[in-house]
Amino acid sequence: MFYSNNIVINADSIKKEMELQYDIEIENVPYTLFGEYYSGTCMWLPLGEDINLELEELQKEANNGDENALHKIMIIKHLRDVFPGVNQILVDVSW
Repeated sequence: MFYSNNIVINADSIKKEMELQYDIEIENVPYTLFGEYYSGTCMWLPLGEDINLELEELQKEANNGDENALHKIMIIKHLRDVFPGVNQILVDVSW
């Protein structure tokens, strides 16, 4: 039998955390992180080194004024600090 324990965070908790820690309001955390999503599901959010290339691309977009890209970078970096060594988490995107 195979099983795994995973960290699951509700998207609303991420929103509140970003407001408390950085005084920024992110209107729609699931959209910021994943683009299209379906309510009532959990989605994988990579945090490990395999996402570094995507973070570099997001940083270029943020430098060009894309606020959504900046918020995604901030969320991922914050979650990396909160969960060091964790390669991915599940985000509950239920409404």
